[in-house]
Amino acid sequence: MFEDELFDVSSMSGAYWSSNAQLVSWCEKGSVEETLAALEGRLVAKGWVGVSSDSSSCRSFVKSEGAYRWAFASAAQVGEETSVVLQWSGTKDGGE
Repeated sequence: MFEDELFDVSSMSGAYWSSNAQLVSWCEKGSVEETLAALEGRLVAKGWVGVSSDSSSCRSFVKSEGAYRWAFASAAQVGEETSVVLQWSGTKDGGE
């Protein structure tokens, strides 16, 4: 279900998944800005809409349909890579 609603992280560097905590983390090469822009592109392709924020290292996303309706990403530069933590929440009728 995660891959259907969000995206596949299985091939990403250092991917960690916790369905109980409703979060996933991974690392990507590039800056925080580049990584969050790529994440936004993946989520928009799945029907998500970005919510504006004053922070350059965090992004929120919402969706009106599906099992997951809210997602929040936080990113930090770690050497040449960016570490990302993405948390999501579901709906009463099917989201985890």
